[in-house]
Amino acid sequence: MGPASTSNKITKLLSEVVMLESKRKINDGLSLDDWTRLRELNALVAERLRSQALREERRRDLRLPVQARVRLRLDGIPAEAGCFELSRNGLFIGVWPPLDVGTALHLDSFVIDQERYPLDVAAEVAWRNDEAGTLVADNGTGGLPVGVGVKFIHTTKATQERTDRAFDSLFDQLATGRNRKTHVNCGVRGVLMFRDDLQLLAVCQALLRRVRLDGLWTPDGPTQHGRDLLRDNGRELPAERRAVLFLVWSLWNGTCDIRGTHLWHMNGETQEAVISLWIAVQQDRKAIDEWLENEGTNAPTTGGALS
Repeated sequence: MGPASTSNKITKLLSEVVMLESKRKINDGLSLDDWTRLRELNALVAERLRSQALREERRRDLRLPVQARVRLRLDGIPAEAGCFELSRNGLFIGVWPPLDVGTALHLDSFVIDQERYPLDVAAEVAWRNDEAGTLVADNGTGGLPVGVGVKFIHTTKATQERTDRAFDSLFDQLATGRNRKTHVNCGVRGVLMFRDDLQLLAVCQALLRRVRLDGLWTPDGPTQHGRDLLRDNGRELPAERRAVLFLVWSLWNGTCDIRGTHLWHMNGETQEAVISLWIAVQQDRKAIDEWLENEGTNAPTTGGALS
């Protein structure tokens, strides 16, 4: 079973959890059969998360959501492809049919918002996504298209410096609010996800507070310390804190990426809080308010202008 089908399985299981939770709320309780089913679902979700986490370990690097074009050469023939993710060690390009794993290519440049970043680096296909929109959980962002994940192959210090410059520049733009997706347009099955950036900020701060990473997020995005941790791939953090930080980053940049990798590295209480948030997001923005109240949060801590 590939990562695409695993994500779909988790989505279906969590959708049934949402239905039973809504039923419990309306009826102020569940029948014995429904309660038993809810317990079974929780166990199944935990197992699926473990399976997905093991398969996704290869994608642990911080990823930046982008809408860009990559100019490349394949067997010496110039070509261009859409780029949808960038990490410090590679990128994802949409291409049909997907290239075989191990295919060699050369990346010439990266173009976003009419700004060109020279790459001039050798690369190799590391993995394929054969099913559009399913590698990322079904959260209304559409996931990734059919295509391939490509890893950079650095033969000189200069190629490393060029790819690092592109990554650092785009990371700074996203972290400070420039080129960040409009979060109220990041939907779940057509339902708007957050009321506004204040509600989103409150969610981000509540998640970070759970793992004692208070003070890392402001209305303008991650603080300098938060950006340093993200830029360094969270290496100095324990697994759970790193997972929560990466989850908050994905909520903030608009990908809304709740992955098995994130959840599997969290302890039971934190995992339950994240799944409860996922359920609230499936319902409406009032449900998110209730989730925040359960987290003991009524309003975010603000210290600057909202971006």
